Amino acid sequence: ETAIAAAALASAQPALICWRHSHIPALARAIAGRAPAIPEVWPEDRFDVVWSLESQDRAGPWRFSQIPQRLFARDRHEPI
Repeated sequence: ETAIAAAALASAQPALICWRHSHIPALARAIAGRAPAIPEVWPEDRFDVVWSLESQDRAGPWRFSQIPQRLFARDRHEPI
């Protein structure tokens, strides 16, 4: 997670990272530290939400948000 976070932070463009659910919270913390509201776990049955980390200069402070996709009838409306 540390190497992927470093590569994303070094990129001049926004990065989209798809990863194993069990590792996503650690990856998010490697990018944003202990930004408010980053869940400790990503449930294995959730495929309907995107996490967004935003910062003006990539040095923080970071804003964390969750975007429920709601593409399919069974997608949930609540974040993780």
